[in-house]
Amino acid sequence: MQKQTLLISGATGFTGRFIITEALKNNFHIIALVRKTSNTTFLKEKGVEIIIVDFLDKSSLINTFLHIKKIIPQLDIIIHHAGVTKAIRREDFIKGNTLITQNFIEALKESDLIPRRFIYTSSLAALGPGNAHNLAPITEEQKPAPVTYYGESKLLAEKLIINSAYIPYIIIRPTAIYGPGDRDTLLLFKSIKKGIETSLTKEKQQLTFIYVEDMARAYMLAALHSGFPKCYHISDGNFYTSTELNDYLKQVLHKHTIKLYIRPGILKVAASFIDKYNTITDSSSILTKNKVNELKAINWKIDSNKIQKELNFKARIDLKTGIELTYHWYKQHGWI
Repeated sequence: MQKQTLLISGATGFTGRFIITEALKNNFHIIALVRKTSNTTFLKEKGVEIIIVDFLDKSSLINTFLHIKKIIPQLDIIIHHAGVTKAIRREDFIKGNTLITQNFIEALKESDLIPRRFIYTSSLAALGPGNAHNLAPITEEQKPAPVTYYGESKLLAEKLIINSAYIPYIIIRPTAIYGPGDRDTLLLFKSIKKGIETSLTKEKQQLTFIYVEDMARAYMLAALHSGFPKCYHISDGNFYTSTELNDYLKQVLHKHTIKLYIRPGILKVAASFIDKYNTITDSSSILTKNKVNELKAINWKIDSNKIQKELNFKARIDLKTGIELTYHWYKQHGWI
């Protein structure tokens, strides 16, 4: 049986590596589009074909796609996973998420390289948090109201794909992704290890999570799906409170903590200084003044029934187990 071809962007990041691993298990021939500054060691070890591109240069993408078309007349799957998750200015998020997606889909059309399925990694941030009063789970039909530049840039990218007409898309909006190799979750581990448990709200936040290996499996189900264009939310199917998250972290680290409530206003002041420092040094941070809008939100519960029913997706790892697996990976690799 001839291998299907998967073209993927964003393959060298935390989640991209797991998508690559799962795609290899499913016997895909993989072509990875990477920036010239990307660390491609992992891809080379896995035998993945690598093509260096500039996502901000549409003509470069067109030439790349024309080259691919000569070799592979019918492209099976594209996973557009590249993007920016950390920045300060709105224009940096727009450039790193919206503009590169616009270039990507326009270059596909102009080179006449339309895949059987185009899978786009969006984010729950594109919709924004759910109702803080009734705590109803966020559905795919909720009216978008992103509260960060990141979420706005992802929503604009979604609209470009949906309005393209010629793209047979599946948009996936993951909730918080965590697992081995994740540097954002590492910060929570380090805080708890120091005996500090922080909160931005006096109420328990309602949260959802997806273990990275489960997320990668969902992408393969989407890749093999032959239905109409869809948008799916993905989580492990459970709801957690911020207290439960911290309890799992404390259990695995065998730590007692001091609970510290930080008023969002105070955190925004601190984040403003971080923003100024990052602007001067041309660096980025997980904490920005704009990001506080997401961090203080009460309701991040999502309804993931649609992907469970239509793609037959069922997560294998719940949060407690995932935290344990992630901790052991951190410890094994000397991260904690």
